[in-house]
Amino acid sequence: MFRLPLIPSLAAILILSACGGGGGGSTPQGPVTVTLTSTPGLDGIVFAGGAVTYASNIAVGDYANALGPAGGLRGFVSFDLTSIPPGATVLSATMTLVQRLINSDPYTTLGTVLVDPVVYGGVLEAGAYARTFPTEGFGTLSPDAALGPKSLIVTPLVQDDVTALRGQSQYRLRYPIEEDGDGDSDQAVFWSAETATAPSDRPTLVVTYQP
Repeated sequence: MFRLPLIPSLAAILILSACGGGGGGSTPQGPVTVTLTSTPGLDGIVFAGGAVTYASNIAVGDYANALGPAGGLRGFVSFDLTSIPPGATVLSATMTLVQRLINSDPYTTLGTVLVDPVVYGGVLEAGAYARTFPTEGFGTLSPDAALGPKSLIVTPLVQDDVTALRGQSQYRLRYPIEEDGDGDSDQAVFWSAETATAPSDRPTLVVTYQP
């Protein structure tokens, strides 16, 4: 007896299509956003005279003779990138530090707080103070003495770190004028990983990437 071939119903066709029954391959993963906090022990201060201070606030500016030989001080902050897969495309990256206090008048006499991308690895040491790096003065983190969060978009810098497989994204904070010679300690002071009293005060790096 002759029988007509079975024709799958429209519902069955739709189910197969939804399940990927029509072809191979996986669905591309969408962008991922992570919030990284700075690494304790790798943020701190380096003085022009060579002293290094860990487990302190991140301070930028100059210091008076009462604190030692007069000179500048620069702040440093580091973020662990190992949660971002190699080969990822960084779509956006924003670094934020919270300015907690101001000593004297640094923004009038020293300028604005600039950010340099740096590489100092697993140890913050004296040489990081003056070492030269490409794209110094990449951007301004803080233009004024207002307290609170200060942010800078650092997308190309984080992409460079991911591409180079550095495992860390590290930054130096400084004023364009190192010392004003007025005998006062002129400083902008930011919370660090060690001193922040609330999670929201810790330095953060918010990264959105495409795996």
